[in-house]
Amino acid sequence: MKDRTKAFWWMVVASCCYAFLAIDFKYLAKHYPVFEMIFARNFTAFVFLSLFLLQRGANNFKFNNLKLLIARGVLGSFAALFYFYALSKLPVATVVTIQKTAPFLIILLSWFFLKEKSSKYKFIAFFIAFMGILLIFKPGYNSGKYFYLFLPVFSAFFSAIAHTIIRKLGETNKPEVIVWFFFFVSNFILAPLMIYYGIEVPDNAFDWGLVLLLGVFTMSAQLSMTKSYSLTKVGEASLYSYINIPFVTFLAFVFFHELPDRVSFIGISLVLYAAYVNYKEKILP
Repeated sequence: MKDRTKAFWWMVVASCCYAFLAIDFKYLAKHYPVFEMIFARNFTAFVFLSLFLLQRGANNFKFNNLKLLIARGVLGSFAALFYFYALSKLPVATVVTIQKTAPFLIILLSWFFLKEKSSKYKFIAFFIAFMGILLIFKPGYNSGKYFYLFLPVFSAFFSAIAHTIIRKLGETNKPEVIVWFFFFVSNFILAPLMIYYGIEVPDNAFDWGLVLLLGVFTMSAQLSMTKSYSLTKVGEASLYSYINIPFVTFLAFVFFHELPDRVSFIGISLVLYAAYVNYKEKILP
C-alpha cells in the first residue's frame, strides 16, 4: 500500500475518533465543569499512552528537537482549550467546521516553513472556505455569540502551526513520542485551570466510563493523525480530515438533535467544497 493511501486511512480513523470525542465531551460538559473535562480528556489519554510505551520498552522514550516538541505541546494545548470550550457553548457541527479551516492555514504555513509547493487553486479554495465561514458567522445576526464563534478560529490557527511542527518532528521522532510529549505539556497547562474553576467527581459508573472514553478517543485520534502526517505532505494529509464534518453532524443530530440552520448548512457545504477543490487542485464545471 502506498504511503499516500496509508495516510488517507490513518486520517479517516483519526477523524472518526475525533467525531466520537466531540459527542462524548459535549455530553459530559453539560453535567460537569468544562475545564475539568478538558483536563480529564488529556490526563486519561496520557496515562493510557504512558502504559503503552512502557510496555514496549524504555527505548521508546527518546526525544529529538526538544524545543519543537515543547512548542507543539503549548500550541496544541491552547488549540484544544479553545476548541473544547467552544464545543460546550455552540452546536457541534458549527465548531468542527470552523476549526476545520486549519488545513487552509496549514497549506500556507507548510509552503512558507517547509517549502512544500502549492498552486493558485489552493488560494481559490481558501477564498471559498472563507465565504463559508462568513455564512456560519452570519455577521449582524450572531452578535451575542461572536466570542464563542471566534474560539474555534483561534483553535484552527494554533492547530495549523502545531500540525506543521508535527510534520517536521515526524522526521526524527516516533508518532507516539510526539503525542506523549503533547499530553505531558498539556497537563501542566490545564491542571491550574481545572483547580481554579472547580472539580466535580462523577458519581456513577456510566459517566466514569465516558470520562475514560475521552482518553481512548483522544489517544487513538492523536496517534492516527500523527501517523498520517508522517506519511505524506502536511497540506494533503490535513484535507483528508474533512470526513469528520458530515460524520460529526450526523452524530450530533442522533444524540443531541442538533442541525445547522439553512445559512450555516450552506456555509458548511462551501467549506467542504473548498476542501474538495483544494484536494483536486481544480474547479469543477
